Amino acid sequence: MTTRLRQEREKRGWKKLQLVVELESRAAVQGISLATRSSLMRMLARWENTAKAVDSPYAELFCEVYGLKPEDFGWQERGQATRIIDGERYETSLATALVELANLAGHDVARSAGLFNAPYDPTSLTTAALDWLFAGGQDDLTRTGSLVVAMADVLEIRQATNTFDQLDRQIGGEKSREVAARFLRDRVVPRLRGTCTDAVRREMFAATAVLCEIIGWMAYDTGRQAAGQRYFVQALRMAEAAGDRALGSYILTSLSDQALYLRHPNEALRLARAASSQAGAAAVVLAEAAMFEARSHAQLGDIRATGEALSRAEDLLTAAQSSDRPDWSSPFDEVVFSSHAGTCWVDLGDPGHASEHFEAVLERLRGQARRQLYGTVQLARIAVLGRDIDHAAALGTKALETPGALQSVRSRRHVADLAATLKPHATNVAAREFVERVRTESPTTS
Repeated sequence: MTTRLRQEREKRGWKKLQLVVELESRAAVQGISLATRSSLMRMLARWENTAKAVDSPYAELFCEVYGLKPEDFGWQERGQATRIIDGERYETSLATALVELANLAGHDVARSAGLFNAPYDPTSLTTAALDWLFAGGQDDLTRTGSLVVAMADVLEIRQATNTFDQLDRQIGGEKSREVAARFLRDRVVPRLRGTCTDAVRREMFAATAVLCEIIGWMAYDTGRQAAGQRYFVQALRMAEAAGDRALGSYILTSLSDQALYLRHPNEALRLARAASSQAGAAAVVLAEAAMFEARSHAQLGDIRATGEALSRAEDLLTAAQSSDRPDWSSPFDEVVFSSHAGTCWVDLGDPGHASEHFEAVLERLRGQARRQLYGTVQLARIAVLGRDIDHAAALGTKALETPGALQSVRSRRHVADLAATLKPHATNVAAREFVERVRTESPTTS
């Protein structure tokens, strides 16, 4: 098959390398980060021989080089978003994975509609988890000898990640994610191709995995579910490159959390079990995996399995408190445990057990706007289960007024869900007023 893309190159008498050099030159002028030259050669061969849709920014560069429009190549017209697939898969090839990661971050920085409008795909999660479990990865990365990487570079990534995490918690992920994605694309990925000792290499990839997971949470929190899913999958691949199965297991629990939020409990359960199978002796990871098993069973309505998993998670968390914990596991503590446990009982329609958990931790959540809002909303759901609609509406109003929390799309979604729960109780004045206030003050896009 001879594609138009290939015809244009051959018409000019160019070798593939000459075209790649031309693409690199134009990208440099525009400040665009491309894949490595060897990767570009492979990508070009695929595009020229299969008529596969070309992703941004390469499509725009080809149009500029050849002086043509997207439709001349059979691509969609400008303004129509081509679905972005970068970062969707777990790539066993490390060289390919880094290209995918850089492209994913580039699309995020460019606010690509093809990425932001892509659907969340729960079925691909099983594939990614299976690839991580059984395919592992191969290090086929060509090192850049001129770039020497040291522990100072690792520390810079860790410090930047902590800063991005704090910004996310204070002002929301949408405002800080672009900066984090740009840092990942421009500062981190090039260093992953540098030369270093084996010890530094492992730490570099582990730090990158944590950064990818944080960016994934930022995307998840702001309703960019497909982007969040892809960052989590790439975090999983970076953890594999670091040789850290416990970190990989921890990242699987983030994928499980997202699946639960989007009401895919069967997928969430598979991910939690995969995490548990590979966590080794990391008690805190085993505890979180057990908790997400419990959450999954609760969404599925299995009371017995939920109780068993909760008991196991509690025992594992107790064990984790007396053992060394990796820095990346610090958010999972007794407060987070109680919040998840309470949610299990809310989902199972048991207000008594649920109240015990949320009332015990809500005071300790001061200063954590999103978690405080979530706990207040869950208490409101408990009040609905107890048919105390006035109290539910009052708690809903309190959640709505939590300072800073509504910057999060996820938080607005929780409030909107509560309003939907109270809407059938419109004969109650407090409920009716709360529903109307949510409608006007807290629109949600997720």
